[in-house]
Amino acid sequence: MMQQLKLIVSTFFLFLCFSCFSQTLKDSNGDVLAIIDSTGKIVDLNNHCIGQFTVNGVVLDCDSILIGSIEENSFKNSNTIVIGSINQEDEIIDINNDKIGQLTVDTNLIIKDVNNHIIGQTESTANKKWVIAYYYFFFNQY
Repeated sequence: MMQQLKLIVSTFFLFLCFSCFSQTLKDSNGDVLAIIDSTGKIVDLNNHCIGQFTVNGVVLDCDSILIGSIEENSFKNSNTIVIGSINQEDEIIDINNDKIGQLTVDTNLIIKDVNNHIIGQTESTANKKWVIAYYYFFFNQY
């Protein structure tokens, strides 16, 4: 009986962890762009697949086809060419090593372009690399 109770409590805790740690990405108007769950699956507001980030840094589309990777602070396309990065000051850098944005970390993440305009934000703290990778790999796609 005690083992069954432990199993139920463990299962509930696991479910709670996976359901609580999703990251909602919003545009500057507060409209939901995407939701990234704790496993890295990315869906739109209608729960349609956009893609997935794996724990080992692989970026996949909805058909599980490799479209890129996250390696340390760099974002690479499927040909392993660096398309952008984030530096220690949370500046978002493009392929030409030019600053194209800034990530502000507060109770949520705020993504600003080089002109200091908010282009996106999360509802709560989130995985910085996944949020930036969303913009590199999926933002203009959906």
